[in-house]
Amino acid sequence: LVSVGAWILGSLVVTQYSSVGSMLGNVVSPVSLYLFTGSIWYAAYGAAAAILIIYTHRENIGRLRSGTESRIGLFSKRQTPRP
Repeated sequence: LVSVGAWILGSLVVTQYSSVGSMLGNVVSPVSLYLFTGSIWYAAYGAAAAILIIYTHRENIGRLRSGTESRIGLFSKRQTPRP
């Protein structure tokens, strides 16, 4: 739930980029796994998964850096096309 909260906060509220929320949720995941379970192995597994997920987002990171990544746009007003 902590990782989901980080995803919601990062993607919907702060940046409106889903990929940023996903990466933020995965960065928080190993820390929350360790704090809730006390197991270094679960935290290591979470860290490995976070590294893999961030690696798969490398194209998104490139679009974020160039400013061409599309936003979610939940809070923006949509303009409906006029007939």
